[in-house]
Amino acid sequence: LGSAKVEPQALDAVLQNLINMPVQKTPARAARTVECAKPKAAWCSTFSQQPLPASGDVVVGKPAGTDSLFHELPKSVLADPMVPYFQLTTTSEGIDVASIIAQTPLPKGAAEFSSLHVVASPAADAEACAQSLVRDAEASGKRARLYSWPALSPTDVDAEYKAFFGIASDMILNGADRSSLLVFVAGGAGGDSEDMAVAAILGMLPFRGVQVAFVTQQQEYVDPLGRVQTASGLFEYNAEQPERMGRCPLAAVFGPLPSRTFRRSLAAWRPLKPGPLAEEKPAPFKIGALELPMVTYEGAYESGVARLATLLREHFGPSCFPVVAVGETGDALGYGWDIHRALDADGVSGFYFAHASGESFKCPEAFGKPELLKEISAAK
Repeated sequence: LGSAKVEPQALDAVLQNLINMPVQKTPARAARTVECAKPKAAWCSTFSQQPLPASGDVVVGKPAGTDSLFHELPKSVLADPMVPYFQLTTTSEGIDVASIIAQTPLPKGAAEFSSLHVVASPAADAEACAQSLVRDAEASGKRARLYSWPALSPTDVDAEYKAFFGIASDMILNGADRSSLLVFVAGGAGGDSEDMAVAAILGMLPFRGVQVAFVTQQQEYVDPLGRVQTASGLFEYNAEQPERMGRCPLAAVFGPLPSRTFRRSLAAWRPLKPGPLAEEKPAPFKIGALELPMVTYEGAYESGVARLATLLREHFGPSCFPVVAVGETGDALGYGWDIHRALDADGVSGFYFAHASGESFKCPEAFGKPELLKEISAAK
């Protein structure tokens, strides 16, 4: 209609004609036979080969191995992790914040960093350096905020957990977004590996991750792509693990040594993928070209619980520490406890963790229970 003027009587007539329009029924379609590369229970593995048959079609299945496009494509979409190391640029007043901003790779889709969030390790020299970076950034017109990682006892895993989410929450309240840059300033002597772990995990929390620049004064290279752990040993990051999806723990490292690039290859992806029994229906699924095998179990309940416990023990080994985590519904139904008990009977002792359910309880307080953190820490 746009801006045209329509008389009410004319509009009423049009609407009445639409209401009185006869409905034409589509005649029933005879079922036809459709060739499918797999039986009906495994259609999802052949979606890329042909469109799904329409409702009512009869599917003629024929055996298929690993030659379908599901198994062939994509080969790989994850890049091997790499982190550049840049030699620090200094001025008469200290570290040049402009060079850190200019050399740190931008996040996808961003033309510049929207804000700077500087976290200082507990060392005194780190705090002074971080304050200088914030002042220089603000002087150049860049919004910047300062945070301090607390001095913690290596055995206080609860305080470490709360520090992660406390600083991440403060960053969000201070306007951090996906285009923000987190700069972590490490202390002058030792602890770089632990500080790298803190920086990596802090950078993962807001908005599924922000870019992290790591500033160090160490006179030796510390590889950020190795296994880095916090002081407690509870939290860690290993960029070689394929389940990390090739995400680099740090976007860039800045230090006093000559520039170079750290590179590592992703380890092979080895998921738990059992040969299905008659009562197990595979449901193929991939993320980032990594197959995540799913199984719909249609057998007896007790047999399924025992089967899962056996598969877990055989795949991860008897020394693994399973945390069976269930929401309120799973806890009330009891199947989480049944799995925990079956694992324990199979010689694999772990921890049963029931937590609050629902979107309202997706918060650090619901999952970072001291008893859970202490059990995992003791197991590690």
